[in-house]
Amino acid sequence: MESALKSPLTRQNLELNKILNNYWIICEKSLQVHKFAKELECSFESLDALLSSNRNFTNPKLTAQMNEVFRMIEETLTQERQQGEKFVSSVKESAKTDAKLRVENAIEWVHNMLNEHERRFYTVNEHWRNWQDNRVHEEKVVRMVEEVQMWQEESVEIVRILIDKAKQAKTELERKEIKRKMDEVIKQLPKQKDRLHEAEQITKSAQSNFHPLILLLELKVNLTSDEAFERVEMAKRKCRDLEERVTELRSTVETLEQLAVQQEKEVIRAPVFTVQLRDAQVDEGSRFEFSASVDGQPTPHIQWLKDGRDVRDNVDYRQNYSKGVATLTIEETFVEDTATYTILAENTGGKAQSSARLIVKC
Repeated sequence: MESALKSPLTRQNLELNKILNNYWIICEKSLQVHKFAKELECSFESLDALLSSNRNFTNPKLTAQMNEVFRMIEETLTQERQQGEKFVSSVKESAKTDAKLRVENAIEWVHNMLNEHERRFYTVNEHWRNWQDNRVHEEKVVRMVEEVQMWQEESVEIVRILIDKAKQAKTELERKEIKRKMDEVIKQLPKQKDRLHEAEQITKSAQSNFHPLILLLELKVNLTSDEAFERVEMAKRKCRDLEERVTELRSTVETLEQLAVQQEKEVIRAPVFTVQLRDAQVDEGSRFEFSASVDGQPTPHIQWLKDGRDVRDNVDYRQNYSKGVATLTIEETFVEDTATYTILAENTGGKAQSSARLIVKC
């Protein structure tokens, strides 16, 4: 009789122990899930702190820190998923023996938490990859701008020197050389401006890519690189300054060219003989010299003729032209030197000539 009475009680105790044991397992699993959930929240907070305190994409330490945080989050997510699945399995098993146990809300909470964490990790990880891509783009921007700035510094110095030279240029050759170097700078300007425009577009693209990340993480921080943007803007200002200097140089060169043309027109004078050749008679064997004075601007070219033929290849006739005086010297005359001699003077303004008769007597 006593044994029969104890059996139901024993069964109840066993069932109660089993329920309590299941509750204990559920509590353990729940604590594990909460533990990993808390670790994930800490990891996300670390990620937020890194994003909030660092804005230099070229910093390799930041990249290493960020990659380590993402690795830890991924590991924790895996462990959280495993513990969550164990928790769900435990509460479902307990619900089979305890009709009063309501597990739906707990299971839904775990699933929602796991999905939310994985969604958040996926979203942030995707934008972090964009961040890394933009870091590469920024390094490209910095290199492009540095190259443009080097060209600008060289060009500014070249233009400064050319402006100084242009103000002192006297000859057409000097002006042509200045203009040639100026044209080289002008030719490069559009190319350098195009490179700056490309760098600016890369920077703007980076800014637009980070805007969704700011909203998702609810961070009040500008994740774009101010350094790249400021470098581009500074280079653009220098480009405008250089264009102004080139415009100044071009104006100086054009003014000088106009003045040179005007001066050239003003100074050109056709040759005029102020002292003409004179007829002469000399004894054979004597020394004789023809002389004539000529004025003209630019300096006229002189040519001597004997009975219409050029005498420059005749070694017996020595020619000289200095300070407007032209001479033809015969050191020893012969009867054969009797002839009509003509001096021709020519420049861009015109021509002039003078003739005289030389008679050599036996």
